[in-house]
Amino acid sequence: WELETGLQIYQILDPHGFSVELTSAAIDETGFLFATGAYNGTIKIWDFGSGQEMKMLPEGKDWKEEEHSLRRLVFLKAQEKHQYLILTLERDGKIKMVQGKEEDSYLVVIWELPNVVPLLQDGTHTVHLKPFPKHRSMRIPFPDVQLVEKSVSQCVNSPDISTEVNCIDLLQVEGYNLIAAGTLNGVIILWDFINF
Repeated sequence: WELETGLQIYQILDPHGFSVELTSAAIDETGFLFATGAYNGTIKIWDFGSGQEMKMLPEGKDWKEEEHSLRRLVFLKAQEKHQYLILTLERDGKIKMVQGKEEDSYLVVIWELPNVVPLLQDGTHTVHLKPFPKHRSMRIPFPDVQLVEKSVSQCVNSPDISTEVNCIDLLQVEGYNLIAAGTLNGVIILWDFINF
């Protein structure tokens, strides 16, 4: 839609397939690209000016219905030219990073944040992470991390308390790479990936 005139510029019918519900969208900071996420977990990047599809994360062949339904998409600043990075929040609370390179047709999941909410339930205010020793050829704004083993064994899960991550936001400016996450039971988690 054109905001000043109210005129519809274009419409994309069934962008993720026939009757597939769109659940999230984001526009990159340049205003040239937008991304959409769907109930079936697919993600597409579009050219904002023409409405043409540029890249896609297809549905996994072993995925169950609504298992990867998307709640939120956030474009990240890529450290390399001709690369797209999107932070995603799935319905079950998983936070992932999806990458698309200009020469590739498809998007791929390249990073997943460990689930620490169960550790925070028992009163822990700080969760310790360590670098995950994994060789990778691409540069992303966050390191690969894993939970420190001793903390995992102390985890006590209460089925009465909802620990599902419900919302995320991102602050990515010079010197800071922060993710804020909120859970259904009111826990706020702030990830600082410069000083983890």
